[in-house]
Amino acid sequence: MTETVEQSVLAAARERWLAALTEGSRETVLMINRDGQVEYASVSRSLSRLLGYEVDELAARLQLDLVHSDDRTRVAEFFERIRHEVGGVHSIEYRVRHRLGHHFLIQ
Repeated sequence: MTETVEQSVLAAARERWLAALTEGSRETVLMINRDGQVEYASVSRSLSRLLGYEVDELAARLQLDLVHSDDRTRVAEFFERIRHEVGGVHSIEYRVRHRLGHHFLIQ
């Protein structure tokens, strides 16, 4: 098996494993790589309903564009600070924009 094929197989297995862990969860789980890109997102249906987006649509938009402009710098600094850590569980409270334009505080 070539290295590229092996990496693809391992990535697919990791994706299935993460999906099995988070399926049906009421939490939204993100796995962010060292470049700050979302590698895995499991968006809860409750967050999807709260913000007015479909689950798949919200998972694709979980970047700073939904974060309230007053919170963006603080949130970006938070992710920059933790992106070099291996493992760990972190949380932060900030406001995100609903599809209709108003904001909700999330953690």
